Amino acid sequence: MPVRGTLVTSAVAALAMLALVSCTQEPAQPDMAILDRAASAEDEVPGFVDLKGKDPSTVRLAADHGGFRFYLARPDQGAGFCLIQVAEAGKERWGSACTTDGKPVLTTNLLGYGSEAAVVADGGNTGDLVGQGYALIQDNILVRR
Repeated sequence: MPVRGTLVTSAVAALAMLALVSCTQEPAQPDMAILDRAASAEDEVPGFVDLKGKDPSTVRLAADHGGFRFYLARPDQGAGFCLIQVAEAGKERWGSACTTDGKPVLTTNLLGYGSEAAVVADGGNTGDLVGQGYALIQDNILVRR
């Protein structure tokens, strides 16, 4: 009999866990209007950029600043956004980072050239980042050197 009681207890625990998991809400996709606009030829990243982990249909050129092109995209899984930074033409240097937890801010040092980038969702508070020396270069992108 003890085995049967253990099986029933295990089954109840498994059902409780399943109910808990199925009730957990997925994080909401942070708003980013630039990713909602139609794509154009200028949104294409150079061929040497690997878009693994990103949804290629969402890549949009967001800014051209300081010898770099900054692209935004959605991750291929999860709620969030990605930043892709590509060095000026003729240099095959690039880096990317994504947030997939629905949080409204991503900060990263992609290429290690003495600058950092931050991405904020539409309407995100940039005050703390500006206070840390970041400058807004586009509605969603800030950089700090």
